[in-house]
Amino acid sequence: MNMNIYYIFVSNLNNKNVVMKKRLILVFGIGVLFGVTFTANISQDKPAGWNLLQANIEALANGESGSIPRTYEECLKSGGNWDMASVCTDSGFESSDCKISGEISIFGMTLKGNYEKGKRYSIPWARYSCQPSPGNCCIKQGLYSGERKLA
Repeated sequence: MNMNIYYIFVSNLNNKNVVMKKRLILVFGIGVLFGVTFTANISQDKPAGWNLLQANIEALANGESGSIPRTYEECLKSGGNWDMASVCTDSGFESSDCKISGEISIFGMTLKGNYEKGKRYSIPWARYSCQPSPGNCCIKQGLYSGERKLA
């Protein structure tokens, strides 16, 4: 009789363990599904202009060494100012509604691209000025959106 009670007790424990394992696997699976969905939504919700900002960051990380004059003569040939450096003095985003498909207007300039009529876009901009910096060449001055000069 003692053996039967022991068997029922152990059998119940094993059933409880199986149920707990199933619950744990279910909770873990739901957590993984939530994490994948959340990550996918975040990666898709990038603000307008994200690609432009990302390209600028990558260009800075790579040094842009191919396009920056390194000598006094190269600087003058490219129309730059020697012993000066281009410095970003201000930046932000300008919001504008697209009135003509494929065009958007900011700061009095028309930008062409994949713009849809009636949609609002946030365009990144930056203002550059030349400041003293020995051994450098300042080419970029004024108002830019990416590499396009606005003013």
